Amino acid sequence: MEDYTVAWIAPLAIESAAALQLLDEQHGATARKFGQTLVYHFGRIGGHIVAIASFPVGECGIGVAGTVAAEMKRDLPNLEIGLLVGVGSGIPSL
Repeated sequence: MEDYTVAWIAPLAIESAAALQLLDEQHGATARKFGQTLVYHFGRIGGHIVAIASFPVGECGIGVAGTVAAEMKRDLPNLEIGLLVGVGSGIPSL
């Protein structure tokens, strides 16, 4: 996990699915370890080695975003940049 330098937080499952489609190469996912609430998906975009995580199911808000960011920083010690990428309620209702 020391190779991953980009943290990508995709709050919703649909956003995580879209993020996975943007990877040039997928390195797989990890099972949760003791004390972890996140499941990571790893891959590469261009020359960037990326770790993608979503919010725990049913949770939302800036407090949760802060917790996810803190967990990612703890689990991935060599992060250089973090991104929070979401649709911002831009999913149209039918």
